[in-house]
Amino acid sequence: MTSFVPFTQTQVQDLVPSTTKKLCLFACHPSPDPNVQQYVLQLAKQFDLVLCLHSKNDQVVWQCPTQNVKSVIVPNYLLDMGMWMRVLINLDMTGLDQIALVNDSCTAIKPIDVLFQSNFTGFWGVCDSYEISHHIQSFFLVFEKAVVPLLDTFVKQLAPKIDNHDGDKRAIINSFEIGISTFIKEHSFELDTVYNSTLVNAHPTPISPNVIRINPTYYYWDRMLSLGCPLLKKTRAHYENEIEFIKQYRKIQNIKII
Repeated sequence: MTSFVPFTQTQVQDLVPSTTKKLCLFACHPSPDPNVQQYVLQLAKQFDLVLCLHSKNDQVVWQCPTQNVKSVIVPNYLLDMGMWMRVLINLDMTGLDQIALVNDSCTAIKPIDVLFQSNFTGFWGVCDSYEISHHIQSFFLVFEKAVVPLLDTFVKQLAPKIDNHDGDKRAIINSFEIGISTFIKEHSFELDTVYNSTLVNAHPTPISPNVIRINPTYYYWDRMLSLGCPLLKKTRAHYENEIEFIKQYRKIQNIKII
């Protein structure tokens, strides 16, 4: 069994300058898509600092031509949760106005500025799901200043139990992706999303049938794109072949995806 070891307080201080107000932790796993770098550059326009957390095999991806992107090598252990928690456990969050937890499961097909125009003040993301229980999908989570202390508390409570998740993807999803949403709701904050389930379910396209789904943003990425979402999930229920999905979407919607 692998033992989880977070970065020390000193290591985190070296990674995150005290002047940082908006921090993004970007988790990337082996064999990343070549478009990941463009996604990171889009994130770099929104945050003071983007820490790209990745394994040694991914080093070449992070030669980003911008000073506010740092490459940080971490073991690929416990999925996104493990990568993010290595920094979060000993991160001093008191001076932060915004923390984002993002992963490499999406491709940015156009500028992501639209995601930041909703002016949410609590906990928000791109889309939500009612699968298992209501939660914000963990490929893009943002904690504004009002809820940063809650994230800190959640991390501190989870940290002693983190090794119990070794090799159990479902436990990781329940504890982190669903767990953080449940924790935030218990403290009287809403789960805000740019493209919420109600909106997506009510926006059929010729690609998808008019069916209500508990996880519409997984099944209905054509609807997400039609609504203006700048991110495209790399794995979707509609098409196993991404090129075919894009061709069909472009043909039906008569738009150009860059």
